[in-house]
Parts: sequence; C-alpha cells; structure tokens
Amino acid sequence: MGFFTGHPREEARASYVALKAEVNRRFSPQEPATTEPAITRLTRADYQGGERVTFEVLLASFGLQADPGLSRLAALVYYLDIGGLSVAEAAGLEAVLAGLRVACPDENALFAAASPVLDVLHLRFSTPDT
Repeated sequence: MGFFTGHPREEARASYVALKAEVNRRFSPQEPATTEPAITRLTRADYQGGERVTFEVLLASFGLQADPGLSRLAALVYYLDIGGLSVAEAAGLEAVLAGLRVACPDENALFAAASPVLDVLHLRFSTPDT
C-alpha cells in the first residue's frame, strides 16, 4: 500500500482491513474480534460535577450510583475530600492511607497497596448488615 497516496491510500487501507476481518471471520469463527467500544466518550465538561467530588462524578458518568457499596465509598471519599457529614470509617481509612503514603515509594506502589483496602471496603459496604 506504500505506492498509494492520499484518498486512494485510505480506501486501499480500509479495503485491506475489511478483507482481513472477513477472512478471519470465515476461517477462524471462534476467535474473538474487536468491536466498537461500549463506553461513550465524554468531554471534559461532562466530568465537571459542581458540588460533587471526582469519584461521585465518575459514578454518575458511568451509571454506577445504584451500587450501594460504591455509594457508601463515595460518601467516604466526599467526607475525606471536602468534609460535611461524618462517616464512621473515615478516621480508619485516613490512617491506613497515611501509613501507606509513608510506606510506598511512589504513586504506583501506593495504588497497588491501597486498591485491596478499597476493594474490601466496597465488598463490606455491598454486603447487607446481618
């Protein structure tokens, strides 16, 4: 395709991609194929939340506010970020995160160490009290 230029090159490339997809579909029907993404791209303005913290804006953007565990995590994050109504777990999580910030040499390590903590909080918040 290197000898095509401009619009003919794009047409040749599109034809090649379509041919390759058809050959793969016909001769390898069990192989996974790429599809268009299911998540709609949003603009920066779509993520602006006014009085909400980023975590709450992301929950709303992806339609996850009905998840009770994520909603309770959102209240916790909101309290730690802005204040407002006290959340029982806030002091404990704040202490754990402070310790992790001291123990972790960089943001990647902090993310790796904090993720399981947030995962189990989500699990606990998602489980009805017994």
